[in-house]
Amino acid sequence: MNILGVGPLELFAIFIIAILVIGPNDLVKTARKVGQFIRKGQQSDLWQAIQGSRKAISRFSDEIISDSDLEEIKDELAELNSLRDRNKQTIEKQFSSSLNSPDEKTPKLTGDNISGI
Repeated sequence: MNILGVGPLELFAIFIIAILVIGPNDLVKTARKVGQFIRKGQQSDLWQAIQGSRKAISRFSDEIISDSDLEEIKDELAELNSLRDRNKQTIEKQFSSSLNSPDEKTPKLTGDNISGI
């Protein structure tokens, strides 16, 4: 969990410092005021405009992808990657089976033909 670059240990340290600075009695009132401030910020026209712009940019990028046929290219690339992986597995199986079971053309070393080496 990482909220705005602040991890759980840092949040705990901030909470402890807030208790020491504000005091346990005023901590509830202060937390309520901070919550109201955040809510007002989220309901403000500026925040709504920012969120609307973010959504518009996201939709725009999706439209560009769909208009430029990148989705089809992505699907074809995924299919080619899958085919490559299957071929790689098949080749590895054939190679390992050929190593495990040598064919009849491979000369077998016996005592008779070792002496000539």
